[in-house]
Amino acid sequence: MRNGLFWSGVLFFLMTVGGCTSQVVEQSDILLEPKKTKSKMLSAAQTSANLGLRYLMSGDLVKAKASLLQAMRDDPQSASVWYSMGYYQEATGDVAQAETDYRRAIALAPHSGEAINDYGTFLCRQGRYQEAITQFSKAVLSNNYLYVAEAYENAGLCALLIPDKPLAKNFFLKAIDHNPALKNSVLELAQLYFEEGNSYKAKFYLARFDLLTNPTPESRRLAQRLALSSKGFLFEGRRAP
Repeated sequence: MRNGLFWSGVLFFLMTVGGCTSQVVEQSDILLEPKKTKSKMLSAAQTSANLGLRYLMSGDLVKAKASLLQAMRDDPQSASVWYSMGYYQEATGDVAQAETDYRRAIALAPHSGEAINDYGTFLCRQGRYQEAITQFSKAVLSNNYLYVAEAYENAGLCALLIPDKPLAKNFFLKAIDHNPALKNSVLELAQLYFEEGNSYKAKFYLARFDLLTNPTPESRRLAQRLALSSKGFLFEGRRAP
């Protein structure tokens, strides 16, 4: 669970546009067709980018790249197309090109919370944790960004990898302030409070997690550890029988 970063821009595409057909284009062929209106170009770009991401998720890399290149042809000035291409490049192992594409997206839309958050997830996956947290902290300041809670959660997950548990806890608390139903942050808080020795708050957040969703292997393990700790088995080096 602790590596499940939230990609808001990719989610936006997968939620907003249905699957459509797409034609293959050459990488250099990204000029706009003059007869298309701006609204049609945006719609076509979103459709092609969405299709490319769906192909990527299903493992068809050739069709994924073709569709994303079509999206670039439809609207090469679209930040969302560029961070979608960045996601593709990262998934296929071209880390340097992925970073170039993510940064291009931000250059085109410097106030896009989606572009900034997704660049942050990239940085965190590359082990550049402090840089990633800086990006997540910028994303939450975007006035039109819908996924502020998720960006805070991403920052918390990245802080855990530093590791900086107090900082992570602070981000998870901010995450649930913005979205009390953000179950991953709730469970992370339960785990962090348990590790601090605060069984009361650990039980509180674990109970809150159980109200939000069905038990998971992680929540079951934590419940078991809490039960054992209440009997003294986890203190002073004692082992459960």
